[in-house]
Amino acid sequence: MKKTFIKAPKMLLSNKFKTEEIVMGSVEKSLIRQAKSEYKKIFPCSHREKLEHCITRDEERVYLWFNTEDQSTHVLTKKIR
Repeated sequence: MKKTFIKAPKMLLSNKFKTEEIVMGSVEKSLIRQAKSEYKKIFPCSHREKLEHCITRDEERVYLWFNTEDQSTHVLTKKIR
């Protein structure tokens, strides 16, 4: 199986998230539901405190970055355009 690596957008690497800036739309909520359904227990990645802080958006996609119990990081994406 071919593995595809996605370069993390600079926004993901920034510590400058403010709770009031996080807007959860239906796409973001569905990605979290999908991750919980597939992996059962999921956790925010890195030093993030909430899954809402693990969402990255660009013009065409929404990305959800998260960790699983085995401490591995995963990403799910949904095309929005």
